[in-house]
Amino acid sequence: MPRFIRLPAAAALLSLALLAPVSFTTPSASADVEGIHFSTAVKLRGKAASATAGSGKTIKIVGHLVSDAGERAVGGRIVSAALDGTRGALPLAQAVTDSAGVFTLKVSADWTYKGDVLVSAPGATGTDPKTGEPETYDAAESVVKKVAVASPRRGKGKASAFTLISPGNDVAYDACRDLTYRLNMAKAPAGFAKEVKKAFGLIHEASGLEFRYAGTTSRIPWATGRKAIRGPQATISIAWTTEKVVSPLRGSTIGIGGSGWFSVKGGGPLWFYEGGVALDLEGRPKPGFGIGPTTGELLLHEIGHAVGLGHSEDIQQIMFPALLGQDKDQFQAGDLAGMRKVGASNGCAPESASQRSVPVQEQRAWMS
Repeated sequence: MPRFIRLPAAAALLSLALLAPVSFTTPSASADVEGIHFSTAVKLRGKAASATAGSGKTIKIVGHLVSDAGERAVGGRIVSAALDGTRGALPLAQAVTDSAGVFTLKVSADWTYKGDVLVSAPGATGTDPKTGEPETYDAAESVVKKVAVASPRRGKGKASAFTLISPGNDVAYDACRDLTYRLNMAKAPAGFAKEVKKAFGLIHEASGLEFRYAGTTSRIPWATGRKAIRGPQATISIAWTTEKVVSPLRGSTIGIGGSGWFSVKGGGPLWFYEGGVALDLEGRPKPGFGIGPTTGELLLHEIGHAVGLGHSEDIQQIMFPALLGQDKDQFQAGDLAGMRKVGASNGCAPESASQRSVPVQEQRAWMS
């Protein structure tokens, strides 16, 4: 295979994202059910609604919950914010209205997303402060349009330069699950746990998926026989091994990664449930993140497969199927767009999702 050199990639801020205020009024359902409505604005750290939502900052959604009858404040109500995901709502924050009906929802901006945020308060019962009589409030909703968090990285190449691990199937991890990873440290080099932690941090920044370290395991993904199934389970397991244990690592292949999925009975979206990454000890690149083919670049590539990305034909992308090396191991434009496609902005799977189907998918990387 010919040897390629990947050009250095510069990180840059994306264009500013504007956050617009919006209001919504709920109709009164009947004479004995009092409607309430939001007067909602969006602020970023106390600034105007047009402030940039930069990565790592906090978006504040500030609103006022009042009754339709007499514009009376509604205090003590739980108010929730959720991203209107592609497949379902993704909870972002909760707050309780004060005695004046005011609430402040603090939404994390530590990952890149763009979409509408649904602000809602469930129906409840209360007491009329004037008459002392019980009363019932119906539910209230508001929509904050086009909330966006700008990526701290722009990357090289085109945003279209990505594929999915399963062409024709739109598959993602459920962002509401407790996503975990475990490491098989039996043959792992020194510093490996820190490298994996950094890689998952970059995955979260790009996709919103948050994987929690759950400890070690003796599992070896993609191995045959008992070695493949032995040891504590996690959403994604990662191990260093050899081609004798994982046969797809033969030849120039130095890594393999992927995940299996399930579908809801009767049809509907496909969701990943478990994946794994196997890395070849004999073809191990140099440790860390930096210039040249590195373990960091290999981890980003293989974990990228595990969360749903396929190979890219653009040699500038991390998901290009050969380890080329570059001065900064980071996702490029196509990688970032792909991560958003398979990331947390999909929302959450319905609780009825229980039927598993379709075999585990895999993708490989080679040393050039």
